[in-house]
Amino acid sequence: AVPDPANPGETLSNLLTYYLNAPPNIAIQVQPAVVSSISVVSGSGQSANAGQAVTANLVAQVNAQGGGTLSGVSVLWSVSPAGSATLANTSTTSDINGQVTNTVTLTSVAGGLVTVTATLASNSAISNKFTINAIPLITLGGLVKVSGDGQSAIVGGAFASPLIIQVNNANGVGVANIPVTFSSTGGAILSTTSTTTGTNGQALVTVTAPSTAGTLTVTATAAGFSQTFNLTVSPPGPVFTANSFVNAADQKVNSLSPCSLATVLATGVAPGIQGITTSNPFGLGALSASLAGDTVTFGSASAPILNVATINGQQQITFQVPCTAAAGSNQVTVGVGAGSATATVNLQPVSPGVFQTGTTVTLASGGTYPLGVFLRPDGTFVTPSNAARKGEVITAYVTGVGGTTPSVGTNAVPLPTAISTANNTVVIGVANAGVALISAQLSPDLVGVSLVSFQIPTSAPSGNQVFSVGVTSGGQTYYSNGAAIPIQ
Repeated sequence: AVPDPANPGETLSNLLTYYLNAPPNIAIQVQPAVVSSISVVSGSGQSANAGQAVTANLVAQVNAQGGGTLSGVSVLWSVSPAGSATLANTSTTSDINGQVTNTVTLTSVAGGLVTVTATLASNSAISNKFTINAIPLITLGGLVKVSGDGQSAIVGGAFASPLIIQVNNANGVGVANIPVTFSSTGGAILSTTSTTTGTNGQALVTVTAPSTAGTLTVTATAAGFSQTFNLTVSPPGPVFTANSFVNAADQKVNSLSPCSLATVLATGVAPGIQGITTSNPFGLGALSASLAGDTVTFGSASAPILNVATINGQQQITFQVPCTAAAGSNQVTVGVGAGSATATVNLQPVSPGVFQTGTTVTLASGGTYPLGVFLRPDGTFVTPSNAARKGEVITAYVTGVGGTTPSVGTNAVPLPTAISTANNTVVIGVANAGVALISAQLSPDLVGVSLVSFQIPTSAPSGNQVFSVGVTSGGQTYYSNGAAIPIQ
C-alpha cells in the first residue's frame, strides 16, 4: 500500500492501521421458512342445531419446521359433506401468533358429523380437521297435555300436581331439548317461564294459586304449538252450619231424609256462578257426583248434585241425600274445589216437602203462601188462571216420602214399566181437611221426586187454599210446609 497522492496527509502508518482493524466480509445465505404442520387450537368437537351458528370459533395454528409458528401464511378452508355448513371465510392468513380463525354456520339440512378442514394453500398435503356434531331438524307433530289440567287449589296454596306437557314428533314420540315457555292469566305464580324438554320430550311447571279465588290458565308454547291448562282457585272453604241444610222442595230446616232432595244454603259454595248450573234439568236422569267443582258427601257416600246456584245473592247446592244414609246424626262434608267444610246434620226417617213454583199467592182465608207444583189430569200445571177443579185427581210433586216397593237406590229412578210405591202412610190436607189419597209413587224420570195423587173434594172451598203432605213413619207423622193450591 502506498500513500494516496490525492491525500498527502495520509501516511503508510494510517493505512496499515485501517486495514488491520477493518471487519472481514461475511457472506450469509437466507433460506425461506418451511411449514411443518397445521394444528387445531380450539373449536373442534362442538354440537349445534341444524340451521344455527356454531358457538365457538374454529382456531388453527401454522407451525414451522424446527419449532415456532409462522405468520403471513395462507390457509384454505373447506366443509364436508358439501352443503352441510357455510364458512365466514374460505381463505385466511395466519396472524403474528401463527393462528388462523374462522366461524361456521350449519345449514338446515345438516345432520350428524360435519368436518371442516384447514389446508396449507401452498401444500395440500399439510392440513388438519375440525369435527362438529350437527343436530338435525325434527318435524314436530304437536304439544300434548300429560297431566295437571283441571286442578283446584285454595287461595295462596300450591296446586298438588305439576303441569306436564310433551313435545312430540310427527310419529307421536317425545322430542328432547325443545325450548318450552309458560305464561299465565289470573295471577298464577309459576316456578319457571322457560325450560327445555327432557329425554322423554316432557317439560313441567309447578303453580301456586294467587290470593284471589276464581279461575286461571297456564299456557305452554313450543315450536309454534300451544296447550292451555285450566285451573280453579277456591276459597279456603264454604261456611255453613247444620241449619244451613233445608228440604229442597219447601226450604224447611231440619227436614232431610234418606233419598230426599235437599239444599245447603252457604257462602262460598258457588264462587263465580250467577244463576243456576244444572247437572240435568230438574234431575231428569242420573245426576253427577261433582258439579261446578262442588261435592257433597254423607260420611263416605257421595250425594248426587242437582244444581249449584246463586239466586238473589244466596249461594246454594241442591242434591239428593244418599239412600244409604241412616236417620240420625251424619257427618256431611261440602267440598268446593280444594276447600271443604263439615257439619253434623240430623236426618229424619222421612221429610215430606212440596215443590214450589216460586210464585206467592194470597189465600182465600188471608195470608200468603207459595204456589205448589201440581198437575191437572189434562197434563197442564195448576195456576191461578188454570185452577184445579173440584172432583179432579191432582198430582203433587213432593220429596222425602221414604222407602218404596220395589226399592230404588241413590241417583236412580224406577225401572221402565215398574211402579215404586211408597211404603209409608201418606196423608193429604187441603184447606185444613184430609182428602182422599189416590197413589204415592216415585217419579219415573226425576231423581228424588215422588208423585202424590189425590182427589179434590166436591165440597172443597174455592179460591187459593192451603195444601200439605204428611208421612207417618215409626208411629210419628212428619209434615211438610204449606203450599197454595188454587181451586175452582
